[in-house]
Amino acid sequence: MMKRIFREEKLFAANSSFLTMFPVRLLAGPDSTALDEPFTALISESIANKYYGGLNAIGQKFKLNKSSAFKITGYLKMFPDNTHFKFNILISWPTYVHWSGKEVETAWNWDGFYTYIRLQRGTDIKAFEKKMNDFTKKTQ
Repeated sequence: MMKRIFREEKLFAANSSFLTMFPVRLLAGPDSTALDEPFTALISESIANKYYGGLNAIGQKFKLNKSSAFKITGYLKMFPDNTHFKFNILISWPTYVHWSGKEVETAWNWDGFYTYIRLQRGTDIKAFEKKMNDFTKKTQ
């Protein structure tokens, strides 16, 4: 078997709530558990086609930095061009916790990730911002 090495950009860690937070379309794979297990990944439709011929990507493995093997659990339709979040590969959040330790899940002083909050319709944005500011001041 020939070894192929590629460099891909736009790799992020995400948890399963990613699939319900954003209007993404999972083209193949489970809809709510695709990022639940360590060393699993979702890939973009373009990566699935580029390396695996589309549907053949499910269950395939790739290595990240020549060490950790990731199982592809699904692939997603790409986000529209008018979004800031562009990805090629989403590795599971449990993988990141495995690498970094459980304390990463409660660390308020590290801003290495995008964080999104979905508000209910009619939420007073200014009041919510004040509550968030007050809350973060108390936890620091």
